[in-house]
Amino acid sequence: MSDAGEERTAGLGIRVWQAVRLSAGDPVPRAAFKVTLGNLFRLVAGLTRQVVLAAIFGAGLETDAYLTAYAVPFFLRAVLLSGLPSTLLPAFVRLEADGREDDAWELVGTFVWLTGVVLTVLAIAGALFSGDIIGLVAPRLSPAKARQATRMLVILMFSLPLMGLSNLTRAVENARNRFLRPALATGIGSVANTLTLLLLYRSVGAPAMAWGFLVSSVLQAGVTLVPVLAHGWRRLMPLSHPRVQEIVKLMAPIVLFGVLIHAVSLFERYYASGLPDGELTYLGYATKISDMIVALLGTGIATAMFPTMTRVHACRGKPGLVDTTEYGLRLTLAVALPALAITSAVALPLLNVLFERGAFGYADTLSVSRVLPVVMASGLVMAMVGGLLSQAFYVIKDTYSVSILAALASGLYIPLAGVLVGFRGFVGLAWARLLCSALPVVALTGLLTARLGLNLSRVLKKVVGYALASVVAALGAWMTNNSLGALPAALKVVGAVTAGGTIYVAALWPIDGEAARALLEMTGLRRVGTGARALFGSE
Repeated sequence: MSDAGEERTAGLGIRVWQAVRLSAGDPVPRAAFKVTLGNLFRLVAGLTRQVVLAAIFGAGLETDAYLTAYAVPFFLRAVLLSGLPSTLLPAFVRLEADGREDDAWELVGTFVWLTGVVLTVLAIAGALFSGDIIGLVAPRLSPAKARQATRMLVILMFSLPLMGLSNLTRAVENARNRFLRPALATGIGSVANTLTLLLLYRSVGAPAMAWGFLVSSVLQAGVTLVPVLAHGWRRLMPLSHPRVQEIVKLMAPIVLFGVLIHAVSLFERYYASGLPDGELTYLGYATKISDMIVALLGTGIATAMFPTMTRVHACRGKPGLVDTTEYGLRLTLAVALPALAITSAVALPLLNVLFERGAFGYADTLSVSRVLPVVMASGLVMAMVGGLLSQAFYVIKDTYSVSILAALASGLYIPLAGVLVGFRGFVGLAWARLLCSALPVVALTGLLTARLGLNLSRVLKKVVGYALASVVAALGAWMTNNSLGALPAALKVVGAVTAGGTIYVAALWPIDGEAARALLEMTGLRRVGTGARALFGSE
C-alpha cells in the first residue's frame, strides 16, 4: 500500500474510533452511565437484602452454611462460563460488522442451547450428591452446619443453568448496545430474593436463603433471556462448525486452568470450615460490600469497554487497542482508588448503619471493618484492573496468557492461605486473596506493555495523582464524619461520603480533566463533550 493509502486508512481508523466514543453509538462513559444507573438500583436492592439477612440470621452457623453451599454452584459457573461471554461477544460483533447477522444469531442460539443442557445435567448431579460434595469441600464443619449446607446445596444447584443463561444473554444484549436492562436484572433479582426470604424464613428457616437465591436467578435470567429468545435464530450451527470450534478452542484454556483459578473459593471454604462460627460470614459481608461498590462504579466501565475495544481493534488494529486500553486503565483506577480510600475511612460507621441491628451486633461490625479494606483492595482495585487487562488479551484471541497467570496465582494461594489462616484467621484468608490477585495484574501489565507497546509510564503518572487525590478525599471523609457528631449516624455517613467524593473530583480535575469529566458522566452529573478527543492528541 502507498504512503497516501496508509494515511487514508489510518485517518479512517481514527474517525471510526472517534465515532465509537463520541457519536450516538454509546460512547464509553455514556454506556457506563446506563450500567451504573442499573447498578444503583442493584446496590439499593442488594443492600436491602443484606440488611434483612443480617437482622434475621446475623453472623453464625446458618450464614456460614449458606456461604459454604453457595461456593459450589459459583465455582462451577465460574469454571465453565467465565470465558464464554469473553469469547462469544467478539465473534458476535465481528459477524454483525461483516453484515452476517444471521450467522451471528445462529452462533448465539447454539450456545444458548448448549449452556442450558450441560448446566442442567450438572445441576441434577450436584443435587443428588450434595452431601458428598459438602463433605469434600468443608470436611471440618460441625455436623449441624454440614446438614444445613447440604440442604441448601440441593436447592442452590438448580440456580446453575439459570446463572449460565443470564451471563450469556447479558453479554449478547451488551453487544447489541443494550446496557440498561441487563444492568437492572441483578437488582430485580435482589428484590425477589429479599421478598422470598421474608416470606419463607419463619416456615423453612435457614434454607429460605437458598430459595431466595433460586427465585432471584429465575428473574435475572428472564430479563435478558426473553429479548434474546424473542429475536430468535433461523437454525443452529452444528457443533462441528468452524466458528463453534473456534470458540470452544478459545474457551478450553479458560475452563482447564479455571479449575485451579476458581478453586480459590473452595479452598477458602475448606480453611474456614475449621474457624469459629461467624468468621466466614465476616469475610462474606466484606465481600458483599466490595461487590456492590464494583457493581455501582466498576461494572459499567468493564461492560462498556469490551465491545468498544473489540470494534476499535477491528478498525484500527493494535494502535486502537492500545489507546482504548490506556483509556480504560485510567478510568478504572480513577474510580477504584477513591472508592477504596473513602470506604475504608468510613468503614466502621458505614457497617454500623447498614447491619448493626437484630442478630448482628457491634462485635460483628468491628470484625467486618477489620477485613473490609483488604477485601476491597483485591475485589475492587485488583479485580477491576485485572478484568480490563484480560479483555485486551481476549480481543487479540489470547486466552492462554490470562488463564496461565491466574492459575499460577491460585496455586500460590493454596499454601499461602493455609499459613496465613493459622496466624490471623479470616483476616489471613483476606490477605492471601489480595496478594495472589495482585500477581496476575502485575504480570499481565508487563506482558501487555511488551506485546502491544502500552505506554505504562504515561498511565502511572496519572495513577500517582489519583492515589494522592484519593488519600486527601479519605481524610476529608473521615474528618467530616467526626465533625458531625450531633447528626444521626446515617446522615453522618452520607455527609462524609459526599464530602470525600466532592474533594476527590475537585482534586482530580487538574490532574486528569478528562477522567474527571468521564466520572461525572458515569454518575449522570455531566455529559462528556467532544474535547475527549484530546486524550490521544487527535485533531
